[in-house]
Amino acid sequence: MSDGYITITYEPVIRTLTGKICSLEALARWNDPIHGEISPRIFVPVLEECRMIHLLDHFIMKQAAIDQYHHLQQEILQPPVILNLSRCDFELMDPCRELALLMEKYHLPHAYFQIEVTETALAQDEGIIAEAIRQFRSQGHPVILDNFGKGYSSLAALKKYAKDWSRDTISGRFRVRHANGNYLWKTFEVVFFQQKNHPYLLLCLRDFLFENQPNKENLLRNVMASYGFTSPTEDKGSNIGDAQLWHSLMHFSHRKLFWKDTEGRFLGASPAFLRFYGIERSTDLIGRTDDDIGWHISNLHMDQDEHNVITKGIPIHDGHGHCILRERQRTISYSKYPIYDGLNIVGLLGEFRDLEEQEKQQALQRRLYLIDEETNFYNYRGMILASADYGN
Repeated sequence: MSDGYITITYEPVIRTLTGKICSLEALARWNDPIHGEISPRIFVPVLEECRMIHLLDHFIMKQAAIDQYHHLQQEILQPPVILNLSRCDFELMDPCRELALLMEKYHLPHAYFQIEVTETALAQDEGIIAEAIRQFRSQGHPVILDNFGKGYSSLAALKKYAKDWSRDTISGRFRVRHANGNYLWKTFEVVFFQQKNHPYLLLCLRDFLFENQPNKENLLRNVMASYGFTSPTEDKGSNIGDAQLWHSLMHFSHRKLFWKDTEGRFLGASPAFLRFYGIERSTDLIGRTDDDIGWHISNLHMDQDEHNVITKGIPIHDGHGHCILRERQRTISYSKYPIYDGLNIVGLLGEFRDLEEQEKQQALQRRLYLIDEETNFYNYRGMILASADYGN
């Protein structure tokens, strides 16, 4: 954090009824100069296990207050910011006091910040967190319960906290089976209120926004694409996907491609790769390593490159090595890239070029560029370049 590798970013929260931004969720992003962007799913659990998560959350809290202060000074209208707090935060620091100090230091209205706690955290430590929630609400900070319905929820538990969260609303979306057997998404809202000093719950049910859309299939497809789960399509007439592109590259190009698992075992190769090494079937290659085949000379440097790709996700561009082909040593240039499944590296994709073959191709291209095909003498371009070389 002190080196500036961890920064704050804001994710907009959209109110589905209006389609407008109603708040911004403050999130931490770690962009390491060596490893690149590190997902919060990786570093947040580590910080929680080491009981250091409060340092990160306090940093985000302070940065959000500074940003809100600057917006206030510039008279820029800014939605409320949601601060995520974990169970450890309430054990390792006093979030209510820390936020109150920041509000006082930067002269910010308390409504500028909302507090979000997970239902899991509440279930695991009711006493401390319930008291903190009362303090936040007394200071004017709305409190949001996140991850409602993920294993700990019950209406009885919600009713238990209705007195503390009177006039608050908790909502969640669930698939509900109807009498005809179809499943439809429904939005459930639980509204807390008091009447004659008794807490009550009002359960509201309505169709989810998607279910009322005439083109909900296309809408859902676009939402999935925006999160990177699928590839966006330009129009219905475009059916070119990743599989078709990969098939064309594999079978029609001269690129010598191969891919391996994390243990360095071959999983497949392109026809150009197999032709170069004189391998008839890919099954003769699959499951074997470079050491098993024995076609590399001095594997140490190439093995280290593969190790960096597999363990660190560092791509290798234009590395150089030597291999044996038909009892001859050949110099090759290779590139290797990590293959990800979500956040995990599951293998590598590589390609190589025979530099001797590449030099012959370049010589042929140079000849075609400078020599007239009919006379086999220099063309006009060749004569100009030859004259320049003679002059030098």
